[in-house]
Amino acid sequence: MEEINKNGFVKFHLPCPLCSSSDAVSVNADNSAYCFSCQQYIREYDMEITEGTTNGANEYEVKDYLKESNYAEIIDRNIKEDSCKRYGVSVKMDSMGTITHHYYPYHDKQGAKVATKTRYTKLKEFSLQGNTKNSGLFGEHLFKRNKYVIITEGELDCLSAYQMFKTDKYETPVVSIKNGITSAVKDIKSSLEWLESSFDNIILNFDNDKHGIEGALKVAELFSPGKCKIMYLPEGLKDASDCLTKNNIQAYTKAFWDAKLYAPDGIINANVLFDEIAKPISKAFVQYPFEGMNKITYGIRPAELVTFTAGSGLGKTQVMREVVHFMLKSTEDNIGLLMLEETPVITSKGLMSVEANQRLHLPDVHVSKEELKTYFDATVGTGRVYMFDHFGSNSIDNIVSRVRYLAKGLDCKYVVITMLVSLYQTNLQAMNVEHWMKL
Repeated sequence: MEEINKNGFVKFHLPCPLCSSSDAVSVNADNSAYCFSCQQYIREYDMEITEGTTNGANEYEVKDYLKESNYAEIIDRNIKEDSCKRYGVSVKMDSMGTITHHYYPYHDKQGAKVATKTRYTKLKEFSLQGNTKNSGLFGEHLFKRNKYVIITEGELDCLSAYQMFKTDKYETPVVSIKNGITSAVKDIKSSLEWLESSFDNIILNFDNDKHGIEGALKVAELFSPGKCKIMYLPEGLKDASDCLTKNNIQAYTKAFWDAKLYAPDGIINANVLFDEIAKPISKAFVQYPFEGMNKITYGIRPAELVTFTAGSGLGKTQVMREVVHFMLKSTEDNIGLLMLEETPVITSKGLMSVEANQRLHLPDVHVSKEELKTYFDATVGTGRVYMFDHFGSNSIDNIVSRVRYLAKGLDCKYVVITMLVSLYQTNLQAMNVEHWMKL
């Protein structure tokens, strides 16, 4: 018999299928659960891993709910059947024809279904079968390049916003965060590269309350300057679903076009800075592997741009390998690499060569597979190194977008870029340094 603690829980420190926390869920005797990380109640906890499967998109065997449900109009929300079909949302009805369940499918980046969230309409509770850890935003797999995308706080809002903007010839992409405002930043981070590279305008439409507005401001900070706007609905309208339910489509459309461009806070009067100025200057936490350079520069500091310039073939890339290797050994931080003059495999062998003190990238240098694995595990195999797998030439805008994703989406504290500047016929001012290294 399972031991029940004073709060009624029988299982503890389990992973959450909603916010991807690894140990925040406690399960009750009736198999309902509560996540202390995202603070969500889970009606039915189902996180059993299917035997014989591998990590990734197919880790969970996802049930086909269409066998017990149908596509239909969600009458109480004014959502048409066609809108449900577009997102694969089905419903289950009781004998009286009343909708009792909504089924919201989630897909990974390749479009494979990895989870289904169930909404119990009477109790307004949720359960999740499968896991959204490897999924994109709700609806992400449906859309590609477009001028606009709307991001909502829930699946019903997503369906409602999509329907209000859908015409016979045009549809506006609409997606939703996966589990309410508490997971908004984490959800957007995981899809940041897709959003940045696919859309010119990111429109945030979270709930019209304190938590929704605060969440929108936090999410807006993740995007490139000038790209993100925040919708503010009129008083009395909670969200997109509320607008559609009350048939107030005109108010929602106006809020869309009146969305305010996000501008970060931080403008201050310099006369308040004395206490900060008076603090002792601290030594940089990260040093260069070259003592002479440390004496001149006092080490490496985040939020600064450092450039190394020299003629072709004089060793700039090798110096960067030494610096990156030293960072790996002296910090626990993530490091982003955009080595535009070589492939990720060559970059990896270069870092491993520093570890091995041998030129592993040369054809006449031979080491055993076991030794090679040791050097790999000590460098690029740490899971802290992220590389840009590029092909051909890249525009400055494309590179800036990748740097922002490394910094904001993957939490890289240091980003190293190597390039042939002559390819771009530009200078540092044109590259907009503030975009590059605001870490």
